[in-house]
Amino acid sequence: MPPFLSPLWLNERLRARILVRIGQRRRPERRLLGVLAAAAQHDDRDLIDAAITEALEWPETTTPEALRKATLLFAMTTLLARARYTEHALRLAPLIPSAPGMTQVLVFSTEEPRQRFCWRVTPAYALVHSRTPSNFPVAPLVQPYRDGQVSIDHAYLRRVLMPRRRKPRPILLLPHPLGMVHIGGASYVILDGNHRVVCAWQQQRWRIPGFILTPQEATAVLVSHSQWPPYTAGPSSVAPPATAPHDTQWWYWRQTTASTSSELAALP
Repeated sequence: MPPFLSPLWLNERLRARILVRIGQRRRPERRLLGVLAAAAQHDDRDLIDAAITEALEWPETTTPEALRKATLLFAMTTLLARARYTEHALRLAPLIPSAPGMTQVLVFSTEEPRQRFCWRVTPAYALVHSRTPSNFPVAPLVQPYRDGQVSIDHAYLRRVLMPRRRKPRPILLLPHPLGMVHIGGASYVILDGNHRVVCAWQQQRWRIPGFILTPQEATAVLVSHSQWPPYTAGPSSVAPPATAPHDTQWWYWRQTTASTSSELAALP
């Protein structure tokens, strides 16, 4: 249990009184977030599970429903990550619906060996949202672009980003052994923010804020991974992806297969 949390509820009457007060909130989102916050504060894991299960039962058949549910699950993921319920946050993040404004993915391909990875961006931001960003040097971040390994929309860069002079939004770095960005002896993929990096370089900014995902967070936001022959020999080889059976219970990962004709499915 995180050190700043109180040990469960002092008594059932206190628990009932707090939950009744939270239950009087008119908006269901505020009620569920209130329940989740109270449960996290008192380390009530059964109540945490109940709140998440109720949120996942919300419909998402229409666009407004999907957006409302996605916004709620984003906030719940951030709350759980901030309260250090890491496993809960990692399991919930991939279940955030791909609602309008939350559909961005990065498709990363390699030649040797031939592989393709697809990661979602929105769940990654949900996991790091409550952290304080670090400041990274721009030079190693922009090097893949300068080497011709990264393509960006230059019209978008000139029209939208270059006129802005305020501090850019934090970027997202994902640790990966085949990443083209090398900082501090480690390799990374820029999950989100290539345009901001190039903009900072052209504006002669030498540092840019950003977050680094943990390996567990990188796994949580992975949508699909494909590999073609010849496969790497030995026990570390990666088999072609298989679709996992979908389970509606929240504690199972939801795995989907994504494909796109472009290497960058949405602009950072």
